[in-house]
Amino acid sequence: MSSPAQASLSHYFTQSPSKPSKRPSSPIDLTLDDHSDSPPPPKKAKHAKVHTARESSAPDGYASTGRKPVAKKRKQQGNFRETLKRDNSMFLDTLEDSQPGPSRRSEPASDDHTLPPRTQLDDGFEAFQTLVESGTRLRGSKGKRQKSSPGDSASPTKAAKGKQRIGPSGETYTPLESQVLELKKANPGIVLMFHVGYKYQFYGTDATLAANEFGIACYPKRNFDYASVPVHRRDIYLKKRVRNTGLKVGIVAQTETAALKKAGDNSNKLFDRAVTELYTIQTFLDELDSVDQLGPYTAPTILFIGEKAQEPSKADDKVTVSVIAVTASTGEVLWDEFSDSHLRIELESRLAHADPSQILLPREKVSAATEKLVAQLSTERLNVDLTYTEAYDTLTTFYTDAEQSSSPSSSGLASITGLPKSVVILMAHAIQYLHPFDLSGLLLQTKFFTRYTTRSHMLLSASTLTNLEIYANDTDYTSTGSLLEILDQTKTAFGARLLRNWIGRPLVDKVALDARAAAVDEILKARSSDILIGLRNTVEKLPDLAKGLSRIQFGKIIPKEFARFMQSLQTLSELYEPYERPSFVDLKSEILQDVVHAVSCLRAPVTDILSEVRLDKAEKNLKHELWKNSETYPRLNDFSELLAVVEFELQEELKQIRKELKMPALQWSQVRDDEYLISIERHLEGRIPEGWISHSRTKYKVCYYKPSVAEKLKERDCHLEERQAEADKALQDFLSRITNDHYESLRHAVNKLAVADCLFSLSRVAQRDDYVRPEFTDEDVLVINGARHPMIEQMHTRPYVQNDAHIGGSRPKALVCTGPNMGGKSSAVKMVALLCLMSQIGSYVPASSMKLRTLDGIYTRMGASDNLAKGKSTFMVEMTETSDILRSATERSLVILDELGRGTSTHDGMAIASAVLHHLIQQTKCKTLFITHYPLIASELERLFPKGLQNSHMAYRESTAGDGSPTITFLYKLVPGLTTRSFGVECARLARVPNGILEKAEEVSSKTRDQVDALVKRAQTRATVQCLRDCLKANQDQAVQAGHLAQLRQCCQSSRPSH
Repeated sequence: MSSPAQASLSHYFTQSPSKPSKRPSSPIDLTLDDHSDSPPPPKKAKHAKVHTARESSAPDGYASTGRKPVAKKRKQQGNFRETLKRDNSMFLDTLEDSQPGPSRRSEPASDDHTLPPRTQLDDGFEAFQTLVESGTRLRGSKGKRQKSSPGDSASPTKAAKGKQRIGPSGETYTPLESQVLELKKANPGIVLMFHVGYKYQFYGTDATLAANEFGIACYPKRNFDYASVPVHRRDIYLKKRVRNTGLKVGIVAQTETAALKKAGDNSNKLFDRAVTELYTIQTFLDELDSVDQLGPYTAPTILFIGEKAQEPSKADDKVTVSVIAVTASTGEVLWDEFSDSHLRIELESRLAHADPSQILLPREKVSAATEKLVAQLSTERLNVDLTYTEAYDTLTTFYTDAEQSSSPSSSGLASITGLPKSVVILMAHAIQYLHPFDLSGLLLQTKFFTRYTTRSHMLLSASTLTNLEIYANDTDYTSTGSLLEILDQTKTAFGARLLRNWIGRPLVDKVALDARAAAVDEILKARSSDILIGLRNTVEKLPDLAKGLSRIQFGKIIPKEFARFMQSLQTLSELYEPYERPSFVDLKSEILQDVVHAVSCLRAPVTDILSEVRLDKAEKNLKHELWKNSETYPRLNDFSELLAVVEFELQEELKQIRKELKMPALQWSQVRDDEYLISIERHLEGRIPEGWISHSRTKYKVCYYKPSVAEKLKERDCHLEERQAEADKALQDFLSRITNDHYESLRHAVNKLAVADCLFSLSRVAQRDDYVRPEFTDEDVLVINGARHPMIEQMHTRPYVQNDAHIGGSRPKALVCTGPNMGGKSSAVKMVALLCLMSQIGSYVPASSMKLRTLDGIYTRMGASDNLAKGKSTFMVEMTETSDILRSATERSLVILDELGRGTSTHDGMAIASAVLHHLIQQTKCKTLFITHYPLIASELERLFPKGLQNSHMAYRESTAGDGSPTITFLYKLVPGLTTRSFGVECARLARVPNGILEKAEEVSSKTRDQVDALVKRAQTRATVQCLRDCLKANQDQAVQAGHLAQLRQCCQSSRPSH
């Protein structure tokens, strides 16, 4: 049979002289021999890992360098040439297929050796050149061949899928990058952390943010900016991310395990991934013993706010506000509904107490006053608006489903029926918001819901918390130097949080106050009581049990934490034998009896829990070995047995390998995480049978896998992953059973332990020098002797000047304090307010004695500051706070006003101060401490209300220095009487204002003072003369005559200078 016409590469090129080549030129056959029976050459494997006999006999140089032998390389080149000789029509297939008419393959082969037409040769060469260029484009910048993407394949099936997308780098998106794009598109506004291998990876803008926050490397990788963190550091970086950015962070995890995927049919495909966890700073449940807490007294809180206009037709902006504060990490839920004025003072107070890290507002805009109040806080809008019917249906479904799943919510549906409708709507919103975070179960425990305001507590306003430095100082706004820090001697985190609540919400019920003070007294007196000593010593070593209980409730706790939690409860449960009733406890205080009874009741739930779990295994985080009874979770036991079988078979394999290699002492080896390797010396490598899998090589050793061992390891890895998944399910089921069966008893005990910790803290405060227990009385009086400022005394080493205060009873209820600047007026009135506050939380006070009737509120207006964010000037802030005080104060309140009216002109300021003080004395009739630099107001009101107002001032001593300049010595003592001197110039001298300015100021001050003194004396003279005339009038009865004489006496006293 004649051969077909041959075409050579030389026909596609113009003839040109060339240098003689060492290798003889030969034409390359470009035609396709359809009748060739020789099979195409096999494809070369990329990685040859299987050991062969030839490789085992290769010289050491080849084995160590990995170079291919020259003969083998030449053979491969020859095979390539033969392929081109046999198959040249492949370059013309595209041309022929595109031309109309019969296929060229159907034409008979020509017997002559004539060349194809020139046009066909040119078109064939163009097709060949296109193919060569497309191959060249696949090469990297250094000439290395890049992996071809699926879109580059010539397979018709893949080509039908269309071209792959080109990214910003000019390269196609890899399957992982395409997965990243899809997940980021499906989760807008969420920072995603992708679990890939042994790292959590960030892509795009998320990577840039992570690099800036964590100080890690960020660099471009194909089509994304890329950054990563190790898997074992996930929670550390996650906590930083949600704390610093306030954004939602999603964990993208693999939804299939590596070993099971490898053993399945889709082993070569990309892992399926999905957002499995979602976190914010409020929903991240910190570890039990975490040292990186956001604050010692607060936990991240979400506050839901709703409001409704009371009279929409009016423009007074009065609203009914409802709030729910949810703290996921501690399981606390607080709610309230209240009426608020256009000033939003009530809402501002609850914001100050809750200290929310996130505020959820209705989808529709709330009132302008509320929007302005929360503008500087982190806010988010709810997605939908709910009617009361829709909200109630949501809650009904929620609690009904919980009851059917045996969750502890049997009273949930009954409890919400007593809540206001606006609060019910907010609860439905809270459930919907928390559901994606798997935290909606927090609202199942309705028994532990708390209302902000009750009849037994007062709620300190935001201005009072700031002015008295209750939670934070007014310098750097930390707790250093605050009343909270002075009183905080707690030993537990949950105790510290409760103490903050006590301080911000003092008791107003005298019975409750006496009970709390009696408990502190008993702790002080019963120092040898075994009951209290054991409890105090145990409480000091407790972790944050409230946080641990929340982590159990939501299935977040790990075995090591669970062991710590249960060991603490076990120690507590062993303190006492169970008491049937609190009254059986051998203590006098009912509060302490309740605490001890709750602790003794821990024995039953703790015994029940420990009967199932092994704490020694939990401490080592061995989830699959936690259970004492293997039948509790039989599937877990089945996987353990399967693994034992595989381990036994591997040991049998070792015996067989010893015989094959004739090495009876051979043992399994391990390289990093790879186990069950055969490691032998290199000179014994010839003993390795053909087909064994090479693992690694060193200068002296080689490591191999026996194929059957490798298969058993795959089987073992599958069983390990299945057992791990089953162990996770078992632990979640166990934690769910603890929540269903024992949550209420455990939560009750933790709450009582927090009370005990606070009482122990107050007892430590009471042991300080010269602290006394205040006495509560029904008489409308406030008497303090030898009082000291609690914070100043602790922060300074020099002795504090003690002061007395007597308000009410036989004395007037309003006290006006005047005196020089820097004389201690503000400190003195703050001291009175702080001691009253300490008394009503059950604390001892720094004084020699104190007697008072319980106050229902403490209101303060102090300092001078604007609020530009709310559009309020200094004077507007002053008037706003004063207005709130006038609306809220009652006869049983304590009001402190510091230099009211100084933010405007002298005449207006004096008029406002006088009118406000007049109202408090005559209308409100509350206890008032009024600081002023307007002596005319004090003298005039004392004349008008001799039994309602008393004047006092801070004592001082005035002298003359050697250079003739006046000097003043502050005595910091509150004494009766009025002073007209403020010594502002002397205060400026202490501030080292230049002498020239001081001399000019003294000159102007002297003239003004003389004018004012003359006016005052003239007014006093006229008043005295008028009193004399009234006294000298005839035909007056004795009562009227006595009144005129009293006025005359008062005028004479007020005209005397008082220092």
